[in-house]
Amino acid sequence: MEVTGLRDILEQGFSIIREFEGSRANAYLDTGGVWTIGYGTIKYPDGTKVKKGTIYTQGQAYLWLKNDYEWVDVCLDKYLKVNINQN
Repeated sequence: MEVTGLRDILEQGFSIIREFEGSRANAYLDTGGVWTIGYGTIKYPDGTKVKKGTIYTQGQAYLWLKNDYEWVDVCLDKYLKVNINQN
């Protein structure tokens, strides 16, 4: 995916996402029954699915969050036709 930088999620946006998403210290089953970790990650950057028993660091969770949202940045650049801010 090509990130153009037109409407990328910046630290302020990620801060809001982290606040609303929350984070847990261990992998957990989300409301849909999918193993999830960090701030809502269900697959690691290499495509491997999250498994029961996984433990993470906050640094890892943040990197996974940023990786999870790369496709969002692409969609924002492609489809959004109005100016927005990080809020």
